[in-house]
Amino acid sequence: MKTLTVSLLVMLLVAVSAAGQSSSANTSLVSSLPYPTGSCADVWADGDLVFLARRGEGFDVIDVSDPLNPVVLFSGRSDLFIQDIQSVGDKLYCANASGNGQGLVVFDISNPTSPTEIGSHSSFNLLTSYSLAAEGNHAYVASQFSNLVVVLDVSNPAAPVEVTTFGSQSPISQIRDVTVVGTKLYVSWLSGGFEIHDITNPANPTLEIAHSTPTSLFHNCWPLDGGTHVATTDEVSGGYLRVWDISNPTNILQVSQWRAHGVAVMHNLFMVGALGFITNYTEGLRIIDLSNPLNPEEAGFYDTFPMVNPFQFGAWGVYPGRDEIYVADFNTGFY
Repeated sequence: MKTLTVSLLVMLLVAVSAAGQSSSANTSLVSSLPYPTGSCADVWADGDLVFLARRGEGFDVIDVSDPLNPVVLFSGRSDLFIQDIQSVGDKLYCANASGNGQGLVVFDISNPTSPTEIGSHSSFNLLTSYSLAAEGNHAYVASQFSNLVVVLDVSNPAAPVEVTTFGSQSPISQIRDVTVVGTKLYVSWLSGGFEIHDITNPANPTLEIAHSTPTSLFHNCWPLDGGTHVATTDEVSGGYLRVWDISNPTNILQVSQWRAHGVAVMHNLFMVGALGFITNYTEGLRIIDLSNPLNPEEAGFYDTFPMVNPFQFGAWGVYPGRDEIYVADFNTGFY
């Protein structure tokens, strides 16, 4: 087994002493900040700044220039129910599910102590949103309300323009996540499977692959190096990290699978090189070496939840930073 030694910046949703109940391998806890239980969702980082999406509490901006002493620079916008968040330069894009009609909200973060809302998008197609991926002049937003991918031109962030929408190839889909890598958009539709679209022309995405299987609820999809395989996560009790050979689009084959426990639920996946960083709900952070797609191996973990419970959320969001990994646990903390 290959190993990875990393550090974790932990922002606990409960008392710091709860970390003593966790177990780990090849990881070490650096520091923590308290948050109310249930308020944290996904996370993004850029340099010394961490952006924390908070369900029903807007978002936080945290200075982690000193990982031992993280400092909250901003906490606000409790009118927003933000579940996904991403910065691009001095702009912050937020997927909002508050129901106020602003499916996407854009902030200027040039002054991280005082982010300013500069734009948003509201339409029948995008009243509420679950996740987003911003790349170049476009944002790809997973709309909860319409069960569509909504593509927005954000070349003018103050006035995003809807350029196209599309739904799943499956009649039993429920949109969950979108990921952009290069000119490809990877969409996860739970029971509707996963799809890969060419977005060379963002206004006219071209479907390249659509695949589903009745034994999976696809929450995430991410390509492995080389482009011949993708990894997916099952958002279901006892679900797997699955690796698929997509070299023949007409014959998609599962070549391997991995899970930490027979009850825990997979959630987010973030690939960096050959390493997959997974939030595995009540099994915490899992780091998987996927250099051999046929044989995934665990390279490290930090269990953020003291027990296994298929009815509990746990580690929700993950972002591998420069030297630290930032993990948000819905129940026990943001690690």
